[in-house]
Amino acid sequence: MKIDKYYWRAQYLPAVLTSLPLMMVFDEVLLHSNWWRPSADILAFMKFAPAAFSAGLSFWMTQVNAYISKQLFQAKPEFLPTTYRILYSNSLLGRKTKKELHQKIVTDFGVKLLTEQQELADPVEARKIIASVVPRIRLKMRKDVFVRRRNISYGFCA
Repeated sequence: MKIDKYYWRAQYLPAVLTSLPLMMVFDEVLLHSNWWRPSADILAFMKFAPAAFSAGLSFWMTQVNAYISKQLFQAKPEFLPTTYRILYSNSLLGRKTKKELHQKIVTDFGVKLLTEQQELADPVEARKIIASVVPRIRLKMRKDVFVRRRNISYGFCA
């Protein structure tokens, strides 16, 4: 696993923040209650247990998140949000913007996307073609510092 700025800001930090309530409960229940009588060795270990538990829980949560996102998105790349936005049937982007985007894809990658009528006739093929272009767009945009910084801040960076 590569540990870089993306990992810390987009994966580990959100995992730590979302696990804080559970960490506080762990600290309160185990360390400040007398429902068990620990030995001196266990008490010495318990000084470091919250930090170890917190780090372990945060790491575990990043791994669970990575697994879930792979199951949701990588299993069916034609249903990624980027693929959805490029489709003519989606109204999030304007028609002119989509047309310019389609032309840019032809210019940059040599892939001609389906027209609006072709997309309506065969939406599955339209999604497959767009899904084949999205990784190329991602690779090209990865070099752009501004885009990478924004993606890291939103947690969408590979």
